[in-house]
Amino acid sequence: TDTRATITRLVWGLVGLYAVLALISWWTTRSLRRHAADHEYRALHDPMTGLPNRELFRRVTEDALEHGRSGDRGALVLVDLDHFKEVNDTLGHHAGDELLRIVGQRLSDSLRTDDTVARLGGDEFGMVLPQGGNREETVALLTRVRRELGEEITLDGVTLTIEASFGVCFYPEDADTVEGLLQHADAAMYQGKHGPTGIVIYEPAATRPVSDALVMQRELRQALGRDELVLYYQPKIELGSGRVCGVEALVRWEHPVRGLLPPAEFLPVAERCELIEPLTTWVLRRALADYTAWTTAGHDWTVAVNVSARNLSSLLFADSVRAILQEAGVRPDRLHLEVTETALAFDSELAGQVVGALSAQGISVSIDDFGIGFTGLSQLRTLDVAELKIDRKFISGLPGNDADRAIVRSVIDLGHRLGCVVTAEGVEMQEVADWLVAAGCDHGQGYLWLRPSLWTQVARALGPVTPHAGSGRTTR
Repeated sequence: TDTRATITRLVWGLVGLYAVLALISWWTTRSLRRHAADHEYRALHDPMTGLPNRELFRRVTEDALEHGRSGDRGALVLVDLDHFKEVNDTLGHHAGDELLRIVGQRLSDSLRTDDTVARLGGDEFGMVLPQGGNREETVALLTRVRRELGEEITLDGVTLTIEASFGVCFYPEDADTVEGLLQHADAAMYQGKHGPTGIVIYEPAATRPVSDALVMQRELRQALGRDELVLYYQPKIELGSGRVCGVEALVRWEHPVRGLLPPAEFLPVAERCELIEPLTTWVLRRALADYTAWTTAGHDWTVAVNVSARNLSSLLFADSVRAILQEAGVRPDRLHLEVTETALAFDSELAGQVVGALSAQGISVSIDDFGIGFTGLSQLRTLDVAELKIDRKFISGLPGNDADRAIVRSVIDLGHRLGCVVTAEGVEMQEVADWLVAAGCDHGQGYLWLRPSLWTQVARALGPVTPHAGSGRTTR
């Protein structure tokens, strides 16, 4: 009897233990699924408006194209707000953010249940209309949407009228790829900014003024696959010692007909279409491959890569950078990412989240061209950045210009108080470097030391560098 009672207690104990373990397993699985679902939602939705983001919009468009190939015609629409920059500049970023939330809500409320509206970044929105194959009905729908969008709003006591330009293209007849649809809708939207109605349907003949940009898009896409791009590097000098502490990667295009093109001639085109993301990925991979090569050769340089507003419009960007670093076998602290003030201001809330995610991985983020953009002090206070790079416009007047001296000293003091390294860009004369050393600036870049060159040329020119006591001079 005692044995039977003991066995019974053991059995019930095991049953109880099993039940507890099953409950723990169920709860853990449920929590993990909920966490995964929450992470996926945040990765595919814009945090400011709650709308689908560019990545989810792309997936919806791909699904729509699949149906289009089966005979279901529809429309893709790009919407760009007019004069949004003026709202940001005059009323502040908080008013601009509120305007974007209102626009997102109005667009959602104006469309049908099976239509999709997404925020693609900045002041650009996109719509997929699965029932938009009839041109007259689609134009009538968008006319109503634009009218409702344009109703007056009041921000900070100022009454505004929202104006927007719409670019429309139809699938599958206008294009059978997501990239093609976006290019054509973008070309039509550009025409809409100069037309009387603000709504333009893509027509090849009507959009001929932007054909050069479309040709460049096609050539740039081909250049990515043909290895026509090349990275040049400009060294960053530690002013106090004269040591090369890092290099900045600067992309160039070896165009087969036009020769070597600087980034100003093709990056704006890449920004306007879907090419900036693969272009950034290419630059990151090539820069990290070069980093491995010069590290093997004995050079202890960090590498800096410029990123765009489009890159900062997706929380997936931080995950993508982490994957590229792991693929290259490079520590995160050896990579610096540079972003302009204008890019940070383009979508301040989302950009701040992406910068925070990058910094949390150990990647240093720098504000490039500091002083000429629109970063407010309140935004700068909350951004997790490691470096301020003073724009060359303020450096070019040194050491004689009183205003430039005051501004540069103020930025150096501000940066140091925020715990940031401060770098001066565009240093071309030794007397400027000496003044910056005396002012307490940390790093310098410019033609004084070297023009942008291949990393092997940088190594030959500045490899064995020893400090010249008491100044920013270098001895080679």
